[in-house]
Amino acid sequence: GADLGARLSDSFELIDPHLAAHIAHHLARGTAAAHHAGVFHRDLKPSNIIVSADPGLSVVKITDFGIAKMAEQEISDAFKDAENSLTGSQTAMGALPYMAPEMIESPKNASQPADIWAIGAILYRLLAGVPPYGSGLKAVPKIVEANIPPMPELFALKKQFAPLTDELWSIVVACLKKDPD
Repeated sequence: GADLGARLSDSFELIDPHLAAHIAHHLARGTAAAHHAGVFHRDLKPSNIIVSADPGLSVVKITDFGIAKMAEQEISDAFKDAENSLTGSQTAMGALPYMAPEMIESPKNASQPADIWAIGAILYRLLAGVPPYGSGLKAVPKIVEANIPPMPELFALKKQFAPLTDELWSIVVACLKKDPD
């Protein structure tokens, strides 16, 4: 398959709520299995999710457990680099829209709830077509503030999906709470 980030860029602007629910279900199951084994991924983002080539994305797999921790120094370096250039570290910049507030404020103290926050940010991206707090360094203050982003426009336009979109929105809101507990 291809990574979900590439599929979103090449094939989808945003995803039908039923397909988003399918992806979120598999992300939650995979993350729960990792957490049960004591593994904190720390870098969940669309490019670390492999999906099958079929239109229904029937296979969803979380990858890149090898890093299992984005080093505090790498995050610090990314922000220092960003002061000197617009791009900074590609790894940190790619992960930034999906980083929980605690990953930015105190990466050493972040734990498994940061993965849950990332699932909420990914689900929002699937439904809205954009990350919940934007991307790049401009997203940092918004992520740290962690106000719930606006509900995706699709929800108001497609009333037939209301029972499902209401449930998906409640998941997004629960995942994107600032308090890790």
